[in-house]
Amino acid sequence: MNTDLVGTLKKVSTFGFKEVETYVDYGNINYYWKVETNVLKETLDDADLRTYSGHYPLNNFKLPGKSDDDLKRYVDHCIQGAILLKQEYIIWPLLNPELRTI
Repeated sequence: MNTDLVGTLKKVSTFGFKEVETYVDYGNINYYWKVETNVLKETLDDADLRTYSGHYPLNNFKLPGKSDDDLKRYVDHCIQGAILLKQEYIIWPLLNPELRTI
């Protein structure tokens, strides 16, 4: 994925897969697999692939020094990216134990 995103996704499509799950690079919500969101959308369309969901890192945006407003802006960016990619689900796969509350 890191060296040939387009080729990799096209190859995945030739294996009969129709869907993939995305991953947002930690620290930059505008990039999935190190490419801009609009480029990923074009690549998926060209490879006849769809993404219904994606993994979005949440921990980086709830660290000391980050405000609740920072987190809200980040969540809004996640939603915007998911809408552009026509995703139905946003996955925040892990929340550090020190950030969990009852």
